[in-house]
Amino acid sequence: MNRRRILIVLAVLLLAGNVFYYVWKGWGLITIHAQDRPLSEIARSIERQGHVTLKYDLDPATKVSMNVVRVPVSEALETLSTVTESRWRLTYVFGSDAAAVRGEIATLSSDQRDESLTSLYVPLPPIGADSDGPLPDPRRDTWAVKVPDEHKLQAYLEGAAKGVSAEFVVPASWNPDVNSAPSSGQIRKVAPKLASAAKGKVEEIFLLAKNQRPRGDDGERPDPGDGGGGRFGGGLNRGAIGDRMQAEIDKLPPEKRAAAQAEQDERKSFFTALRDLPQEERRAKMEEFFEKTEVQDRMEKMQADRDARRTPEQRMARAQKYRERKQQIMAGGGQGGGGKGR
Repeated sequence: MNRRRILIVLAVLLLAGNVFYYVWKGWGLITIHAQDRPLSEIARSIERQGHVTLKYDLDPATKVSMNVVRVPVSEALETLSTVTESRWRLTYVFGSDAAAVRGEIATLSSDQRDESLTSLYVPLPPIGADSDGPLPDPRRDTWAVKVPDEHKLQAYLEGAAKGVSAEFVVPASWNPDVNSAPSSGQIRKVAPKLASAAKGKVEEIFLLAKNQRPRGDDGERPDPGDGGGGRFGGGLNRGAIGDRMQAEIDKLPPEKRAAAQAEQDERKSFFTALRDLPQEERRAKMEEFFEKTEVQDRMEKMQADRDARRTPEQRMARAQKYRERKQQIMAGGGQGGGGKGR
């Protein structure tokens, strides 16, 4: 009798363990099979399955068709941004209190321009060989905190924007002292500590927003290196991109770091040399740069990744635009260099 009870208990524990493991393994993964469903419905599904907050400034009635199976939040958002011709970012919204933060988030979701808000964000060009795995979760990006000369919140946020894949929104007029620097760590953990040290509040959201500039005829995304100010005042200048690149290189494992550093140094030297060239010579050098095999391979892989996320209708429309653009060029009606869509 005792042996039978023991076997039953063990069977129950084994079953419970399997259920727990299945739930744990799939925690935060997202599955969506949607055909012409409203964006609002898709957003709620991502929030529920991914345990995140998703805001957007697109029309909630926008029709969405997408199919993803047990993918991380980053992959689901990349697919959603592709099919809706938008872009997504992890965003930390700072304010003096919870009400101020809610007001800022409402502004972010309304597509309104508000010069009283500062957005700090540094886009990151590709580094080294592109990974074939899922997109990394930006919430787990590590911020190596460096104490700025000015012990103010916005000075810390400038450092954070140069160090991690996230956007930081804060009222331009609110810049309290930070008397105790938070320790380095994943940004999802460090951001709340920084807000607390500034005696304020912060909320973590994922923001899906309209592209500021349309895609080119070849479907390429616009160059995001506009300084990061976005729809708000402030922002960071292009010089911050170098710091952002270096921060990412420093995070790479030793076996990949040397190659990435060499690539970054070569790219930096190339663009530095362009500054003093006449416009025509500069254009020729740029075309030569983009014709390099390694650059073409990287661009083709990025395009293939985007195509894989597009709907069949989008792929057909893109192909049609490409054919029309090619015919224009052959007929002498195209602009020089237009084939690259830049």
